[in-house]
Amino acid sequence: MLLNEPTVVCTPTRDGRCAILSVGGEVDLATLPRFRRALVPVLDAASVLVVSLDDVGHLSAAGVRFLEEIRAVKEDQGGGLLLQCGEHRPARLVLQALGIPVITELPISLRSGASVTPP
Repeated sequence: MLLNEPTVVCTPTRDGRCAILSVGGEVDLATLPRFRRALVPVLDAASVLVVSLDDVGHLSAAGVRFLEEIRAVKEDQGGGLLLQCGEHRPARLVLQALGIPVITELPISLRSGASVTPP
């Protein structure tokens, strides 16, 4: 695996209604196929997906487009997508510049394993 390839780790909450996806590496046109392969299998892991982008060093337009595609799929399924990224992280700066909602921290309910409904 190359250093800049994205990694995805899926952690479902106890009730199975939410899954937290921790993404790391670079998400750009070159790495998008691997990101897509890693993410698509977990789309049905829960009705609500929280994608944590704290460890993403670079998020390109292709990566943003894919995240928005995932949001549309989850909403069509009656669920949702939350994007989480800490202050001053590269992915957050990109998403904020595009006006895409981002939460700074995981809600306490998620940290304790409960379910969540996207805003």
